[in-house]
Amino acid sequence: MTYGMPSVVDGQTWREALAELRVREKAATRELDAIAAQRRRLPMVELPDYTLVGGEFLRCRRRRRARRRFRTQRVPEEQ
Repeated sequence: MTYGMPSVVDGQTWREALAELRVREKAATRELDAIAAQRRRLPMVELPDYTLVGGEFLRCRRRRRARRRFRTQRVPEEQ
């Protein structure tokens, strides 16, 4: 596979190549939509009761914004 410049063609040839590419892109979009729909239909798992504990702020250097970090803690079962 070479990564040189693409060939120069007339407008009609370019439009035909674009139409073929759009067909492939639409098929890829439909497939990704189907995958996402299947993911949404996955069965759920019941989680144990938990409490969010935290409040310390972290500064993210790359994003330049503060965000809150939480950790989970299991709630003891009542006897």
